[in-house]
Amino acid sequence: MAENKKISFVFEKAKNHRTHAVNGAFGGASPDQSTIVANLYVESVATPNIMTKEVDGDSKILPDSEERITRSDVIREIQSTIVLSPQNAIQLGEFLIKHGRNAIQNRGKND
Repeated sequence: MAENKKISFVFEKAKNHRTHAVNGAFGGASPDQSTIVANLYVESVATPNIMTKEVDGDSKILPDSEERITRSDVIREIQSTIVLSPQNAIQLGEFLIKHGRNAIQNRGKND
């Protein structure tokens, strides 16, 4: 019987590595079902495209005189897109679930 061996993994950040805050993902299987595409986004309240305020005769802005024009109520800004094999998508999902549950369970224990 062959003896088990050990291998080491080195983790290095790419030169263009960036950290993204993510609130969710949108996507799904590619048309041929060979990959899973996930567009990772951060969600925020829409900032107005145009904002108009009323001013009085002394050119002072009047309170509560605001009109806003926005494209929508909420913006989902895509930060990054990942493309995974179905097997890697399952592994990533299991990793996130495991560590998410652990974080919730251990929250506040180190205070």
